[in-house]
Amino acid sequence: MHGLFKALCRFITAMALAAAMLVMQGCGNTSKESKSVLNYEQPTVTMIRAIKLLDTQSYLNCFTPGAREKYENSENYNSKLAQVLLPSQGKNSASLKIETLSAQELEADDIAKLEDNYRESYRTRLSISKAYTLSVQISTLQNEKETSDIRDITVVNTGEEWLIYGDIIEEFNFREQ
Repeated sequence: MHGLFKALCRFITAMALAAAMLVMQGCGNTSKESKSVLNYEQPTVTMIRAIKLLDTQSYLNCFTPGAREKYENSENYNSKLAQVLLPSQGKNSASLKIETLSAQELEADDIAKLEDNYRESYRTRLSISKAYTLSVQISTLQNEKETSDIRDITVVNTGEEWLIYGDIIEEFNFREQ
């Protein structure tokens, strides 16, 4: 009995160490040339990681509270949205990456317009301390051909966190490069 307990403790310790190593290694690019992410890029990078992990809740949390609530209360709501955003690759999961092509910081007047539009669209207030418009390229492999979707995404800082501004992205328009 004592030997069984000892073996169980060793197994649990080994599993905890393996889990800790996975957490410390992180998500995304595992190459040695890993690119650092700027604060305002974080919501888009997290969005891609959530899709890769098929984690709809983490995907939705990349967006503002008003956008999440609007989507969750819509007839389009899909609790498994992250699982259908990528084209089917059979049993293989599609690779997915994001690259910021350009970033433009918004001026105070533009931020005020975003706050006004947010109040009109979502019937709630959002205080924005900074905002950027990012042009991003989201790429994946489809049938061994790289396809991508280039789009402008606005990200805002609420003073506490960076979030994607606007309605939930429910689909990507991947096109061959």
